[in-house]
Amino acid sequence: MNSQPYNFIIVKNTTTIRETVKASYYGFFHTPPKALVVIALSTSIASTERHRGMLKGKLGAYESLMSAAMPALMMSLEAEDLGLGSCILSLDEKRLPKALGIRKGTLAPLAVGIGYAEKGSDSLGQTHIRKPLSEIVKKERL
Repeated sequence: MNSQPYNFIIVKNTTTIRETVKASYYGFFHTPPKALVVIALSTSIASTERHRGMLKGKLGAYESLMSAAMPALMMSLEAEDLGLGSCILSLDEKRLPKALGIRKGTLAPLAVGIGYAEKGSDSLGQTHIRKPLSEIVKKERL
């Protein structure tokens, strides 16, 4: 819908990065990422209302979340292309540090941590196993 309801907050301050990572539901790092990009959505366009598309000048909840998820994914892909590590974080907006300056009337559902992966590292010693394509790709129908 090209509404572009987002702003990107680039965070390099180590303390603010740590506090933001602590305010996430997911995102475990061996060391704090070198940078964090918080994706903030203006509620003048984005909403949590459960309708699809645009209604009365506001995006529905799904489209609002996609407006944050798509740039987050693209940042992660670009980081990988540049040889950097990344992790998309789901944020608990009530716990975000005041240093981010997120005002009332702004949603901040996601952030992307960007840095260098430690050689041989994985998330907290967990091995991530991907499902085989045969389990998730279906031809024509489920």
